[in-house]
Amino acid sequence: MTIFKKKSFDHKWEDKIYKKKLHVNKYPFDQVVSLAHRFLDKKKIKINKEIALELGWGTGNNLMFLKNYGFSKVYGIDGSKTAVTMSKKFTNKPGIKISKSDFITIPFKNNFFKLCLDRGSITHNKKSDIIKILNEVNRCLKKNGFFFSFIFSKTDQLYKDKINKRKKSIEQKLQTTFLSLSEVKNIYSLFDIIDLTHEVKINKIKKIKKAMWIIVAKKKWLNGNKKYY
Repeated sequence: MTIFKKKSFDHKWEDKIYKKKLHVNKYPFDQVVSLAHRFLDKKKIKINKEIALELGWGTGNNLMFLKNYGFSKVYGIDGSKTAVTMSKKFTNKPGIKISKSDFITIPFKNNFFKLCLDRGSITHNKKSDIIKILNEVNRCLKKNGFFFSFIFSKTDQLYKDKINKRKKSIEQKLQTTFLSLSEVKNIYSLFDIIDLTHEVKINKIKKIKKAMWIIVAKKKWLNGNKKYY
């Protein structure tokens, strides 16, 4: 495996989350299922001939969904050794390949994937590293390739808690970047953003507000010239 000089993976995910059997998800996230049905039109896209990538697959719940949805191959990269071990129990399906890797240098060739899924993984990096990661995503996407990305909003309760140094929870200790609308539009500007949703959920019992940007984007293409940004 390639050894990367630059690393962006926050090892608290390994030590504080996966080793303690937290965030173990067995089923795909509802938003991922919804986006696939809305934007990956099987009448227009030959899914069975396309390849997908997930950044930060965790325990592989979304990988299984993408393979069952019809992709010929599904790849996943994650920085956690424990996540690799756990996910092998869930991704025992031909055509799913997982590997331990950082996001800052994605170990795949140019123009390779029809879809890249980031379900709340990139957000757990420094802003400067997120920009580098997005450039790598763009490089690996095919012409008209899709990018589904979920990133925390500054409306989220955790953002206010971090600023005010309240609630010393595990989530507060993780490296997390929160973005405003203008920051989302700026950072993701190398893509064509075709759908942008601000999802806010408020738990009235626990009085917790969760907020994420859900970004659907496509790779930009310059007049048929096969060069990525």
